Amino acid sequence: MISVVLGQKKSTEMLTAVEEIMARLKLPINDRKTPCLHGPEEPFEFLGYRLRRNDRKPGTGTYIGTSPSQSSVQSICRKVSEQTAAKYGMMDTQVMVNQLNRMISGRANYYRLGQVSPAYVAVDAHTTERLRQWLCRKHKVQSGK
Repeated sequence: MISVVLGQKKSTEMLTAVEEIMARLKLPINDRKTPCLHGPEEPFEFLGYRLRRNDRKPGTGTYIGTSPSQSSVQSICRKVSEQTAAKYGMMDTQVMVNQLNRMISGRANYYRLGQVSPAYVAVDAHTTERLRQWLCRKHKVQSGK
């Protein structure tokens, strides 16, 4: 069970209240997975997003915003790497591109909230490099030439 408790009280008071409720429901709380954070000063990750305080333009204040977590970006990059592995060298180029497009656009649809540009740039750069390497292997051309 994944849960996030947000409130205006001190984190220790809120944790005590949650523990009482969970005890009445006879549900355990995993201390390893249940951090006490003072939001929004301390960022936290939930469902692949990182929630934190972001700065607006100088002099205009801050806001609480989301961005894809680093582990989520690494996860999609790992999947792109797996998809463009040498064992798929015989796959048709158009099929490979279609599969990568489906994979990446699905993730992009999920991670469309908040500040996503840095994550999109990282995934795009990784995908471009991996697809270039895959094509060089497929056509037996030395990389970079």
